[in-house]
Amino acid sequence: TYGYQDFEKGADENAALNKLLAENSARGLLYISDADARAADGMHPISHLWDNGKDAVVELQNTLKVRQKALSQFGEKNIQDNVPMSRLEDVLVPVYNYHRYQLEAVCKLIGGMDYSYAVKGDKNQTQPKILNNEAQKKALDAALACLDPSVLTLPESILKVIPPRPPEYYGIGELMPKRTGMSLDALAAAEALANYELAFLFNPQRANRLVQFKARENTIGFDDVLDKIIDKTWKSPLPQGLNGEIQKQTQHIVVTWLLGLSQSDNANYQVKSLCFSRLNVIKTMCENNKDADSKYTIERINNPKDIALPQHKELPPGAPIGCEED
Repeated sequence: TYGYQDFEKGADENAALNKLLAENSARGLLYISDADARAADGMHPISHLWDNGKDAVVELQNTLKVRQKALSQFGEKNIQDNVPMSRLEDVLVPVYNYHRYQLEAVCKLIGGMDYSYAVKGDKNQTQPKILNNEAQKKALDAALACLDPSVLTLPESILKVIPPRPPEYYGIGELMPKRTGMSLDALAAAEALANYELAFLFNPQRANRLVQFKARENTIGFDDVLDKIIDKTWKSPLPQGLNGEIQKQTQHIVVTWLLGLSQSDNANYQVKSLCFSRLNVIKTMCENNKDADSKYTIERINNPKDIALPQHKELPPGAPIGCEED
């Protein structure tokens, strides 16, 4: 309408166009570029890719319920008759990672800022405003719930029914990451999902913003985010079985991100110092234990230059949806 509307002769075209813009803003028809919405360091509270619902946190909780229902009912009925049972893995990928885009939207609320591409003289545009503290804390709690082993661990009922793929199906499809040869790798699947989330929470630009936003408006800071992550992963009781192995794996991924961010050229001095402080917290915890995981963690923290940061497994392809590479 703005681009093609014909106005009556003698009409004040500028005033009429501005009125259209004001009406669109009032209806919630806002514009934020794809680049802003797609970026890992994105911060706009309602500009995200592939998410649902008006409230990102509420919809994440709904999405997790749908995901849990689908996983609990997952089985051979999810593929056609006379198809190799290994093809269940193809179906499992979008179910297990079903909440990925909603989780991304929630993570971007942390260190979030509402804004518009304001133009001088336009009084209807939103001026930059730090997202309120309650919304950021709510988002952080919802995101950290997704790091719980109960969310990351594939059910035994699924692990028992998916065999290795027959020769004609090697490498075909969007499959789970693996370090176990041909068999389904529950640890690698959980690693990719946990690392996907932590990449947003440890994003250098987001961390830098959190430090400054707390200083300006006393919202949650990066120190609070780190403490919550450590409470969820390192200070939570270690469960038994596969859930426990996945929690220990997530602990190591957290250390990797702390080490990486503490040495990142994109992190400011305050972020680096906070990472260093929390690494010492973890080190002190490990010094009270004698197990192999604790000794390895201490060695990583003491000699970060000698032990290369691992390349974590990545989720199967997602966005951009429907695009092909030449």
